Amino acid sequence: MPPPLLLIPPSEGKTSGGRRRTTPDRFATRLGTERVAVLEALAKATASASTAELSRLLRVRGPLLDQALAATRQLVDGEGPTLPAWERYSGVVWEHLDPATLAPSSRARILVPSALYGLTTAEDRIAEYRLGMATHLPGVGNLARYWRRPLTELLLAIRRGATIVDLLPTEHRSAFDWSRLGSIIEVHFVAEDGHGAAGHAAKAVKGRFARHLIDGGIDEALAFSFEHWTVRRTERGFELHAPRRLA
Repeated sequence: MPPPLLLIPPSEGKTSGGRRRTTPDRFATRLGTERVAVLEALAKATASASTAELSRLLRVRGPLLDQALAATRQLVDGEGPTLPAWERYSGVVWEHLDPATLAPSSRARILVPSALYGLTTAEDRIAEYRLGMATHLPGVGNLARYWRRPLTELLLAIRRGATIVDLLPTEHRSAFDWSRLGSIIEVHFVAEDGHGAAGHAAKAVKGRFARHLIDGGIDEALAFSFEHWTVRRTERGFELHAPRRLA
């Protein structure tokens, strides 16, 4: 059986800089038409928007908005410098995944849903951008809904018998039609109160657990250990439970 494919979310935090892309990414041909439509819609949405509208669209304020606007202008002008996705994404999940120490072949099996690109691997070069799957763009609508059919069909085409591990939050999960994808390993993170775990700790353990699966495979999932989180098998995959706080 081939190694698993891991679906991991992009991060809001992104490293700036890079160089102009010289080669297309893995899914550029399959998703090229859809990407052009999103980019054109983004250009239209930002052309005459007020500062408040831009802040809502790009989901940042203050100095971060200025940085996001500069990156967006470069992007729509076709001049956005690129970095490999594993270098571009700088959030907590990616920090704890530690992709710099993975082989390129392993990074190529990390699949990242993106409101701008649809789907890339961690090896593919991407520009700096600020855009979420919940965003609505003129002529395109809700981006998760827009991407659902092409991303589902792409995942069906590339899985080739591999197990798919879903480590996505709700926003990015909504960009796929899971009813068509068959058996998937679902991973959920559970807080002490039994509800979904969020915040820095959950993101850190998500990155560490993803790395554990890449290094050891799914058969070693129950051996995972990180800051007293525990792993339980479920009918559809695994649950990681946060440690109880001492009184």
